[in-house]
Amino acid sequence: MSSDLAQLKYNREVLIDLKRRFSRVDEVTLIRFLSSCTTDSKFEEAAATIERFQSWREANFPITSASIYNEMRTGKLYVHGCDSLGHPLIVFKPYLSDPKTRNIDEMIRLLLFMAEVAIQQLPENKLMFSVLVDRSGPHKPDFEMLRLVSDLIAEYYPGRLHKVFFHPCSMVLKAFWQLAKKFSPPGADKRFRPKGTLAALRAVIPDEHIPVAMGGACKYEFSVDDFPSPFLNESYYTSSGPNDSDARDFDRDIDRSSGGTDGGYPRGGRGRGRALAADDLADEDEDEDEYDRRSSSPSTSSGWKNAARTSNSTPYR
Repeated sequence: MSSDLAQLKYNREVLIDLKRRFSRVDEVTLIRFLSSCTTDSKFEEAAATIERFQSWREANFPITSASIYNEMRTGKLYVHGCDSLGHPLIVFKPYLSDPKTRNIDEMIRLLLFMAEVAIQQLPENKLMFSVLVDRSGPHKPDFEMLRLVSDLIAEYYPGRLHKVFFHPCSMVLKAFWQLAKKFSPPGADKRFRPKGTLAALRAVIPDEHIPVAMGGACKYEFSVDDFPSPFLNESYYTSSGPNDSDARDFDRDIDRSSGGTDGGYPRGGRGRGRALAADDLADEDEDEDEYDRRSSSPSTSSGWKNAARTSNSTPYR
């Protein structure tokens, strides 16, 4: 199975400097943040971002189940199944989220909670999760939430979002996205994948993981009890995670890939995409995705201000 890390481009010399600076942070995490840099000052940008990430995480994690219960019990957001490449799938049902009644802070905590659940379910050699937006019911765009989530994911979860799939998509929505993506951040047009037909959706997500409401075969019924806190295992955040041998394995995957660096700096688009930046912006692109050309096979697979404890090893995965 190909490695997600092989998709991330970074400067090895800068990585060595970051490892000296952040000896308590695992190498894979450093690579994720380094690969998201958009300026020529890679070390300074990555170091500043990692420091902000550490402070943010210590201030806001763990997220208690009680602090998100009211939003969580609606079933608007949960982790279930995976896409065709084995990335855990976060299912979002916007028609269950009314901008007039939802609690924005609690909703953001819920999304971060589920992101951590998805991260803990990552199969071998996978770093990313995908999002499936179920548009089968009527809903109103929640632009405030989308903006906040977009900023959080882009800033604190670089290298985590693989694709955002939308289904169904109206012709109006497709036309709007064709225009909007021209002004979107680099990479956004590759992450947001509209699926106007069920056949197109099935090409990227196994039918057994597509909810019945969307025309798939998944009959899963959400239950709060299915999602114990991902923060209960404190050692996961303080003493586990990818070690140096894991990183070397990832490096070998990268060496075999067509990526790498060019003149000391990564090739390709390096801008931070605004993850989940447009709940109602998508278009159909039949000539898209590595899914149709993949060589890998599918894999199975308030608490807001509480301080998270740390130790001498801090794997943020």
